[in-house]
Amino acid sequence: AAGYLARPLGAFIFGHIGDTVGRKNVLIISIMMMGISTALIGILPTTDQIGATAGLLLVLLRIVQGISVGGEFSGSIVFLAEHALPSRRGFATSMSNAGSIAGFILGSGVVTGMAYVFSDAQLTDGIWRYAFLSGIVIMIIGIVLRRSLILPEHIEPEDKVHPGRSPAIVAIRNYWTDILRVAALAASANVSFYIVFVFSAAYLASSTDLSTAVAMELNTFTLFVQLATIPVSGLLSDRFGRRRVLMIGNGLLLLLAFPMMLVMSHPDAGLIVLGQVGFAILIGGLQGTNPIMMAEIPSKGVRVSVVSIGHNLALALFGGTAPAVATFLVQKTGHGTSPAIYIMVFALAAFLSLLLVKTTRGKDLQ
Repeated sequence: AAGYLARPLGAFIFGHIGDTVGRKNVLIISIMMMGISTALIGILPTTDQIGATAGLLLVLLRIVQGISVGGEFSGSIVFLAEHALPSRRGFATSMSNAGSIAGFILGSGVVTGMAYVFSDAQLTDGIWRYAFLSGIVIMIIGIVLRRSLILPEHIEPEDKVHPGRSPAIVAIRNYWTDILRVAALAASANVSFYIVFVFSAAYLASSTDLSTAVAMELNTFTLFVQLATIPVSGLLSDRFGRRRVLMIGNGLLLLLAFPMMLVMSHPDAGLIVLGQVGFAILIGGLQGTNPIMMAEIPSKGVRVSVVSIGHNLALALFGGTAPAVATFLVQKTGHGTSPAIYIMVFALAAFLSLLLVKTTRGKDLQ
């Protein structure tokens, strides 16, 4: 929870950095923060060694991770959008979400692999720390790659909407409608993702005859489907326009969320997969086009701030809390399909927000 709540703070900090001293700086600083904080978790003393201080340090490191993620993802979206060929911006920016899903799959694979190789006692005794220590290696590779970028990257005085004032503050005061539009798009995709791929995996294991291992395997399979869908959606947005792709995606999510959740509540594994694959395709469709749509909505001088604040507010308030809300709805209604209502609410909000967004394909981002 601490990591998610820290994301808006990271959005504010890195929005200011990205809109004043350049997008590449955001990418370098954020990966340094993530790599160092992750590695420090790997060497964190236990509560037996330093008592409650261990828990406090863990929370602080999770906050640092949350701050770094608050700038990393949005900064990468804007950087890719501004440097890609105009005819391939949708595809280029879709790689940001494709990378995130690939990270989910890789993380799941690492955990599964360690579970096969080591015993539970070995894992809890300290083997888990090696996965976190690897963060420093990934950080070094990332810094080397990002520092090697030689693309032109500077903020001209005429790009600054209010010289001398923080772009993040300017964005909140003067471009709050753009922030809300970005937040609506991000909320729809992320609420759906966290309910289907986080809440449902645990719920299926506890409410059906499926074992936890089988539920996780089904989850991983559908994540691969989603990963394949994301770049296809980006290409479609380059061909047919961002708004059209997203309106179709959110419209279908609004219409099909309940039927697909109903199918997923069936004890038959084949039907569960069918429902999850349906969600994976629709969510992947949103995640493939959302990045370029969000990057093309605001002006250059506040672009990182608007995208960062809107995206991370949606994640902190709605995406990260979606599994808890879904659990509450199931407990109150007694129906496993009730989380579909929450998905439908945000799909409708995103659909309505798209009616107020002008066509952005081909917009000059420089």
